[in-house]
Amino acid sequence: MILENIKKVEDDLIKIIKKNKNYVIGISGIDCSGKSTISKKIYNFLLKNDINAYCLSGDDFLFDRETRYANKNQIEGYYNECFNYKKLFNEIILPAKKSNQFSRKIDYLNWQENRMETKNFVFKMPMVIILEGVFLFKKIYLKNFDYTIWLDISFKEALKLALQRPRDIDYYGDKNVIMKRYTERFYPAQLYHILNDNPDERCNANIKISIDY
Repeated sequence: MILENIKKVEDDLIKIIKKNKNYVIGISGIDCSGKSTISKKIYNFLLKNDINAYCLSGDDFLFDRETRYANKNQIEGYYNECFNYKKLFNEIILPAKKSNQFSRKIDYLNWQENRMETKNFVFKMPMVIILEGVFLFKKIYLKNFDYTIWLDISFKEALKLALQRPRDIDYYGDKNVIMKRYTERFYPAQLYHILNDNPDERCNANIKISIDY
């Protein structure tokens, strides 16, 4: 995977982050664009610079399977009724950002098993939360971030990665099912997001992703 502009992002973060304040960094892009990979990379970069950081994933804040698939319109269902970001922002992101100390037990969905679990979120302040996920840069959420990163990859290349990703293979079990899920649900909804919310234009930085075959 080849990353363009990652050095600019690192330089930006060192400039804006003050060690006596809490920050929230958002990383978003289409499905299988490398969000978790970039999140870990930035996390390690911050730690090397003695900046306290935590990684969170939007995938841990899904609605239950019945809610996610109740809408027969695949685009509306994925865009509006899949991720419980209201819970994520109201119960973790916003209170943690304003706190001098944060420790809270939160119920969240184990999406692979479709059951609720409880996790204790404990953040040592001051800190940087690195939040990655799809649709994070809807217009209603942008104000909650101090720095936003859009991962720029073509749908074609991202789909190639999805067809090879162990998580998708384990969950869906068949590459034809993966192809159908991405081309009929995920990517049409994310194209709508790009055209409607302009996340690639509104963010602070773009990282161009290309695959080194």
